[in-house]
Amino acid sequence: MSTNATSRNPLAHDAPAGIDRRRLLIGGLATLATAGAFTATAGLLTPSRAQAASIGNVLRPGQQLNRGQSLLSPNGVFEFRMQNDDGNGVLYNLRTGAALWSTRSNGRPGAFLANQGDGNVVCYTPGYTPGYTFASGTTGDYGTGDLVLQDDGNLVRYGGPSGWAWASGTDGGRNNLGSAGGTRAPLPASTRAAQVVNFARAQIGKPYQYGAAGPNTYDCSGLTLAAYKSIGITLGRTTYDQVKNGSPVSLAQLQPGDLVFPNADHVAICSGNGKWIEAAKPGTTVREVARWGNYWAGRRIV
Repeated sequence: MSTNATSRNPLAHDAPAGIDRRRLLIGGLATLATAGAFTATAGLLTPSRAQAASIGNVLRPGQQLNRGQSLLSPNGVFEFRMQNDDGNGVLYNLRTGAALWSTRSNGRPGAFLANQGDGNVVCYTPGYTPGYTFASGTTGDYGTGDLVLQDDGNLVRYGGPSGWAWASGTDGGRNNLGSAGGTRAPLPASTRAAQVVNFARAQIGKPYQYGAAGPNTYDCSGLTLAAYKSIGITLGRTTYDQVKNGSPVSLAQLQPGDLVFPNADHVAICSGNGKWIEAAKPGTTVREVARWGNYWAGRRIV
């Protein structure tokens, strides 16, 4: 894929972080009508000579693309438009008339696309539950950046540790209508490991309970299991399983995020500077302390 020149809200109880509740309550902002420009076919519209009002090929952080507006690639071949007729956001190849990617907001004429200040790119659908049809999921470590429609047909949100955070996957004019979410850039291992450590730190003070894996109590392997689950990685449930996960590391090679085993019955998360975060035993709470005991094994997961 080419990337070079690639909370809750009041209407949805399970909305992901980065959905701005205020945007769900306002809609129908500035719209630029283009009557008779398209012929509708199941939410994908055939472009004619009359085009939506282009604002260029870049949507900057804090800007939004409203109904009747579009991004146009510099070579004039590709267009992403928020359609007047049905509210769908569709990326077209203007030479062939083919639709390449969509926000799947057809039937929601108040829809608009926002490149938010928190880094998330969201297609909002005011008045319709759950209030949005697409979110790039690029908040937090992904930073913020411009949303750019490139000459190769790829719609890319730049920024973040990889240089790009999200792309429609339509480089080279490739049809990616089957992917509602597009593609997020992988975060570097160091960033993912830091997320694991941060999750574990957020559990400090919660009681130890044998057999528990959160969210209110933990045992040792339950804490490590939950910490890695927070970044989408599933570990084995017990220390005997987890010592087989990932790859081995020596004591001298330990980095934050690594699993550390003083023996076969205990595991903790290396947090750096000779410390680890652990759920140690009954009567204690999750804590960050100096590493104790022997060094039986270490495993690197990311």
